[in-house]
Amino acid sequence: MRNLALAVGDPAQIKSLGNKNRQNCFTGFIEMKTQDEALELYDFIVENEPEITALWAKEDKIFSDNMNLKKMKKMLSQWGDNTVCNLISASPLSEKKVDALIPEDMKEFVDKKKLTNTLANNFFYNELHFRSAETARSFFHFCYLEPIKGVDVKPATHRVNTQAYLSKDEVEAGLKTGDFLKSALRISSNYQNAFVSDPNGGSDLFIQGRKDQNRALPNDIVAYKIKPKEAWVTRKTGETQRTAEVTRLNVKLNDA
Repeated sequence: MRNLALAVGDPAQIKSLGNKNRQNCFTGFIEMKTQDEALELYDFIVENEPEITALWAKEDKIFSDNMNLKKMKKMLSQWGDNTVCNLISASPLSEKKVDALIPEDMKEFVDKKKLTNTLANNFFYNELHFRSAETARSFFHFCYLEPIKGVDVKPATHRVNTQAYLSKDEVEAGLKTGDFLKSALRISSNYQNAFVSDPNGGSDLFIQGRKDQNRALPNDIVAYKIKPKEAWVTRKTGETQRTAEVTRLNVKLNDA
């Protein structure tokens, strides 16, 4: 869907529904940044994509009905000491654009911004850190009442602690000595666990949990290291399986 939108311009938001509707079809939504681009995309689909039916959405923002009042109140009541909000967008956010999203009376309470140019599941997950949980909660509430076009704001209550990637030189040296191995990452359907192949011909290695995946996505070529024996797992069959953790992404398979 993103490639379809890019035929006209950079989309503001994209949402794909994973299940078929009553007509046995899949439904997706593309929100463009301007009405002219939306009209151009509509015409492009009609003329060039015979297998896709283009319709105008009832809502003018993809995320306008994503969260009902009951769910929002539950999030606010369970906010706790969280000081971070996720800013989820279909295109990269600039520092200038993020500044424009923040109400004037909250700007002095912003601690830092963590912006990304890396896609994750077709979106860019940015972080806005506040100096207090109260301000972070107020910002989320404000964005619910006044939705931001092209940006979905969520509490970052499910962040995963990750490790810093090793440098390219460190990884290349480790690949040469055999301390690190490389493989395409295969992730389970629930995204919690993953597997990598052993290039030396051994059995697959188990990567347990998102922390050890270290931000890698399905089919990423990763460098990984085998964990100590005490961290290996025992399967229901009684077989012991080696475990591993990702140390770097985007490693070429034909590297050292």
